[in-house]
Amino acid sequence: MKANQLRKKNLIDPHKLKIFCALYEFQSFTQAARSLGLSQPSVSEHIQGLERYLRQTLFDRVGKTAVPTRAASLLHRHAVKILARLELAETEVRLMGQNEEGELCLGASSLPGGYILPALLQRFQQKYPKAQTKLLIQNSEQVTQSVAEGKVELGIVGYQAKRPGLIWQEWIEDELLLALPKGHPFKAQRQIGLQTLVSTPLILREEGSGTRKVFLEQLKKQKIRPQDLNTVAQLGSAEAVLSGIKQGLGLGIVSKSLAKSQPGLLITRPIAGLPLSRPLYLAQRKGRPLSHLAQLFKQDLLQAP
Repeated sequence: MKANQLRKKNLIDPHKLKIFCALYEFQSFTQAARSLGLSQPSVSEHIQGLERYLRQTLFDRVGKTAVPTRAASLLHRHAVKILARLELAETEVRLMGQNEEGELCLGASSLPGGYILPALLQRFQQKYPKAQTKLLIQNSEQVTQSVAEGKVELGIVGYQAKRPGLIWQEWIEDELLLALPKGHPFKAQRQIGLQTLVSTPLILREEGSGTRKVFLEQLKKQKIRPQDLNTVAQLGSAEAVLSGIKQGLGLGIVSKSLAKSQPGLLITRPIAGLPLSRPLYLAQRKGRPLSHLAQLFKQDLLQAP
């Protein structure tokens, strides 16, 4: 679209999109307002204005919950990309000609830290050879705490913790699957039923793991409690879970990206009626501007395919 056409067309205010995304993610006017540092009436006014402009209902008000409509889901997909591009544009302009050396401290949960970030860090190091990167790998809860305490500038984790004082941004989608050793009898099944899952020996991640949290939350929606599972072990890393699966200790929930790193050793199957797709998130501390190197790295993450 040409510049003169854009000037003639009224476009959605990015500030309204930011408020909309907060309400979409929290589904609560109170929590959305708190996360943005705004009053609840201000959030309501902006959302109502957006609904009038689009001539669509974006949220159904059910008690204290704001339930997103189909129109809201469509808008959210576009809004996340638009806000990310705006942030990238601002970052690139602000950082033109600045120094590109120093220390970059990052935190990541085991999946992104062990299987996604290494290639991106290698590419970043080639672009900025004077940068020194430190990567702390912990579970999602511990990484979130490290960000909040200022031990790392940027965290990459498997779930969005309800912790005040942090800024969250969705990064990429991650799919979780049930992993089994290649000779397992379930190999012949295209998907695993919930009742079969409940009676099968399972290896879970430890408390604080994003993979564990997403898995148990989805089971809860099916009225399946943790104590209903046949849990044989709780292990402290994705690598330990993989090792336990290969040794025949039990089956486990792992990332599709992680399973791909074990060609010929593991088989993965979806669980019938249990959607296990989740976003990975970027977390930073509110009120603490990212260093130049952290902004450059975040920019690289958001541009990664």
